[in-house]
Amino acid sequence: MNTIKPNAVAGPCLSAPQAFPALSRWLVTGLLALVAPFAAAQVPANITPGELALLPEYCVDVQATTRFTDPMGGNPSPRAPAWVAAMGETFWAMHHHCWALLRMHRSRQPGLSAPQREGQIRGAIGDYIYVLNNERPGFPLKPEIFARLGEAYAALPAPGEALEAYQKSREAKADYWPAYTWASDTLMVLGRRKEAIELLEQGLSIMPGNPEITRKLDQIKRGASAKATAVSKSSAREAAARRTSASASASVSSAPMGEPKRTSPK
Repeated sequence: MNTIKPNAVAGPCLSAPQAFPALSRWLVTGLLALVAPFAAAQVPANITPGELALLPEYCVDVQATTRFTDPMGGNPSPRAPAWVAAMGETFWAMHHHCWALLRMHRSRQPGLSAPQREGQIRGAIGDYIYVLNNERPGFPLKPEIFARLGEAYAALPAPGEALEAYQKSREAKADYWPAYTWASDTLMVLGRRKEAIELLEQGLSIMPGNPEITRKLDQIKRGASAKATAVSKSSAREAAARRTSASASASVSSAPMGEPKRTSPK
């Protein structure tokens, strides 16, 4: 599992040659450090009003997304001071969060090839990590950024990295419910049902009665119960079929053989 750390850089997966593994890792790390910041800094092309409507309200006010820039560019949004008051100076990195949300939305559109879809997801991962690299102390959306990062990793799929990101989201805010329900989805994909249930129960111990966690826990338990019931019914049907077959076989073997039909000579 790749550890997600501050100042980590997201980029394409490259396979190191078998020979000189240490040197290869060093070269790959250097390449990612050079390439990923430029890839993540690219504004998604042709953002439409419909796409903007799907994003959080502050996304129309972040820099380099609509018509606004940062303070140094001389054209910040007039609503920027209110957003800075709400989320701190990290607001000036939040354009990457908005871009990441947009890239994830685009990755789910029909008609994309597998490389196109992966490219959108990896671009989103780079953007989320950019925000985390530039977040300031007290940033209130840190748990959401980590949870969204986990969502992107899960979509690749890279479940180990996803679970680690969800864990960091819970560490940032123990009562952030998506970090429990989304992580449980990943655990279920991995076939780790018991861990998924334990995690959701842990969430309910922190957030008693939370409707989202309760719904997810019931769903998992009902799914397991329904599966067990289906297996039980299937086994009962198979047993009944075997009994019927055995009874029919016994009847055939015990029945007297009839005399062959005689035919009159011509």
